[in-house]
Amino acid sequence: FMKTVSPTIASLWVSKNIEVLRRYTFKIISMSAASSLVIATPLLAFPDKALASLFGVSLAAAAPYLLVLTMGRLISGCCGPTGAIMTAIGDGKPLAKSIIYTAILALAGGIMASITHGAVGVAYVFAAALVIQNGFQFTYLYSRLSK
Repeated sequence: FMKTVSPTIASLWVSKNIEVLRRYTFKIISMSAASSLVIATPLLAFPDKALASLFGVSLAAAAPYLLVLTMGRLISGCCGPTGAIMTAIGDGKPLAKSIIYTAILALAGGIMASITHGAVGVAYVFAAALVIQNGFQFTYLYSRLSK
């Protein structure tokens, strides 16, 4: 999805048409969030039934893991396009830093969480790391498009 809109975003950025770029960015983020919600809603509402229907009853016990991972993906779907937009406007360095810091946070926190809370703890840490990364990218992009 983002690969198809990146050239338009880059073109709008180069043309300095910030108001149109702002509207277009909001539209892209809204479309990404809506499509993520369509997929995530049944998984969040009925995780055990979704797992049982997709993979069999034996995996229905993994519902808590699916809930956490679905929340992480939903957050990423809602804010994730910001990373591709940052790339399209040429802000790759802050994007790369946010990805590296997120990986360090996720690995360090994941190791600690695995000791104290097992796999569910690791899933929560990774979901939290996604929230932090996407929050940074969103605020960074917002500040760039608000100038």
